[in-house]
Amino acid sequence: MNIKEHWKEILDELEAIAEATDADEIDRLVSKIREADRVFSAGAGRARLMISGFAMRLMQADIESYLVGEVVTPSIRKGDLLIIASGSGRTGSMLAIAGECRKIGADLALITTSKDSPIAAMSDCTVVIPTSTSKLEEGNGETLQPGADAFEQSLHLLLDAIATCLLPGDTVSEKNLTLMRNHANLE
Repeated sequence: MNIKEHWKEILDELEAIAEATDADEIDRLVSKIREADRVFSAGAGRARLMISGFAMRLMQADIESYLVGEVVTPSIRKGDLLIIASGSGRTGSMLAIAGECRKIGADLALITTSKDSPIAAMSDCTVVIPTSTSKLEEGNGETLQPGADAFEQSLHLLLDAIATCLLPGDTVSEKNLTLMRNHANLE
């Protein structure tokens, strides 16, 4: 198989994952984001890379947004929302952060492949992306890709779709005006 054929197979897989992801769970997450005073995002490894782009997009949508672990990130408090991206839903550092969030009384959302994970049990809102990762003994289906690639790719696309919907305006050009007004200019 050549690279282009494999790329198309991956796209087909991601489309099937998107179709199988529960729209009500996604809507609940979007409502939580809209209701929150501030939104904090966290993840480890490649999930952190995906969610850091989302934190940036939220800021560009005029939503007060922070990435956990950055030196300019303030303390979380009641009324805020923490969104954790963890394929397994049991990553040690994310589990500790989720525990602190619960102690403080902030809302907690999880995007994962495992609805039966320790972080999911603590969460107010859980979006399950139905695919497998290498860390789970039993996944939510087969994948063509190694590791957590299908989860991370689906996560990225889901978060971009959410961010696009949260941008003010009814047209792409109106949304782009907000995004570009808040886009970094010290590059």
